[in-house]
Amino acid sequence: MSTGRGIIGPMAHSVSSLIDIPVLARGAPVLTVVVPCYNERPNVAPLIARLDAALYGIPWEVVCVDDNSPDGTAAEVRRIAQTDSRVRCIRRIGRRGLSSAVIEGLCHPRRSSSRLSMETCGTTKPSCPTC
Repeated sequence: MSTGRGIIGPMAHSVSSLIDIPVLARGAPVLTVVVPCYNERPNVAPLIARLDAALYGIPWEVVCVDDNSPDGTAAEVRRIAQTDSRVRCIRRIGRRGLSSAVIEGLCHPRRSSSRLSMETCGTTKPSCPTC
């Protein structure tokens, strides 16, 4: 297995430079991004577009963990997932909370070697190593 290594330190400007990127089986994500969601329907598509741009060249997946949002967040994630196999949704009914949503999402990656969590609203920026 070969590994591409990025620059680690204050000059690093992308997620790809912060993690070792092993070459895995074709189609397997290297990075799983867990996104806890509640009433985030309008933010889902823009977030996935930002992830796609920030993680260009890295096999990734996003697991949106929705706490049964009444605004249809899970339906929006599933709509996007129909055309993008990197997008998955876990809809939690009867369970709520940021920490438990992150833990549940981290327990369900496909075969990625690296995982991170971020907020849907964009306060955690995927291209910013200090956020």
